Amino acid sequence: MGSLEEELKAWNRQEQKFEGLFPSEDFKGKAFLGLKLRHLDEIRYRFRATPRDTGEAAVNDMLRLHLGEIERKLYPKRFPRILARLWRRARLWSRHNLQDRVVTHRAGQPGQKGPLQVREANNLYRHKTMKKQKVEEPQGQKLSPPSEINSLTKNKTIMEKENLEFLQKKLKYTGFDTALNDELEKNMKSAAEEFRLQHTAKVEGNDMNFSLYFKKSATSDRYFFNKYDAVLRPGNGNEKGQTFYANQSVSAREAYNLLQGRAVHKKLYNWEGKQYRAWLQLDFSAEKDKHNNHKVNQYHQNYGYDLTSVLKGLQVKELGDNRQVEWVEKALKKGNRYQATMEMGGEQQKVFLEANPRYKTVNVLDENGKAISREQYLGEKQKQGPEGTKKTESQSQAGKKKQARKAAKRAPATRKTSSKKKGAKI
Repeated sequence: MGSLEEELKAWNRQEQKFEGLFPSEDFKGKAFLGLKLRHLDEIRYRFRATPRDTGEAAVNDMLRLHLGEIERKLYPKRFPRILARLWRRARLWSRHNLQDRVVTHRAGQPGQKGPLQVREANNLYRHKTMKKQKVEEPQGQKLSPPSEINSLTKNKTIMEKENLEFLQKKLKYTGFDTALNDELEKNMKSAAEEFRLQHTAKVEGNDMNFSLYFKKSATSDRYFFNKYDAVLRPGNGNEKGQTFYANQSVSAREAYNLLQGRAVHKKLYNWEGKQYRAWLQLDFSAEKDKHNNHKVNQYHQNYGYDLTSVLKGLQVKELGDNRQVEWVEKALKKGNRYQATMEMGGEQQKVFLEANPRYKTVNVLDENGKAISREQYLGEKQKQGPEGTKKTESQSQAGKKKQARKAAKRAPATRKTSSKKKGAKI
């Protein structure tokens, strides 16, 4: 078992992981507050006998106050709050004492001190030490020593620094680099409940506006990056926007690609925390939801879209070996357009490739962004015969003669049938 401070830091890291995996609305309910209360109460119970002369005494006091705030949110009325506290204490006491008895029963030879005896000896020593300190403490003195206050301030500063560094890394991996670090630090120092940062960028000649939303946790002073709004303003005036949440892990560049109508391959998590992979693509033809967002179509890994196989079936110069196929595949999975060279009409032409998971294919575009049909870029291949050679003129003429012979065989039977019908009428 580590120190009290280490235990609290471990819980804070776990809470950050939760808020990165699940929507922020889940952390406002009583279910999560109850979970946090039980976990922190367990930590405080294990460190209940911490001597007052250690630096962790102030941390223990702050933890007690924090638990009181959580209790008041869960149980606004005093009587239910007291009953819930007594019930938790009884459960903690019974569980820990039962563990001690089981361990003692399995202890070593008679005459040796078992784990329970060692624990009782330690508790007795702590009790005597605390009692002695209480007697020697001047009457009327209730304030913590300056060393404890300094330790508390130092711990709070460390936690704030860790929170800032965590958010800065989050922004960097999301694609905003260090452009917003100063504004982020300034707003965090203001201790506001929530704030928003603005960012503009130029992507492939198009304007992109981003609004990033930060909010303080309901149970601590930590800030979290919950979501951001992305708005694409192209030159033609066809503005599009979408909100992307932290659990989607969509970068700024991927947001631009999605707003351009392209698909992005992402690693996602379901409500049980299990990982899966899927292609995401915005459906601009569907009706928007109540938050003014476009519908997001998901093409699961079981949908059957094999990008590698599709790429290997194209006559693309850059796909000469497996390593180049991996490069192209990685670019397309991020939603980018990949410039390539394809042979069409006996000439090498520059084209652009886009992943199309909906139809399990790859879009091929010309230099102007106009789609090239499959017949166009596979025309030469379709003209080839079964053995891979072009059909000659003599072969085509032989085919025409064969069809003529078949038609001649059918013609007499038709005339004979018609004559019989005429005789029947007479």
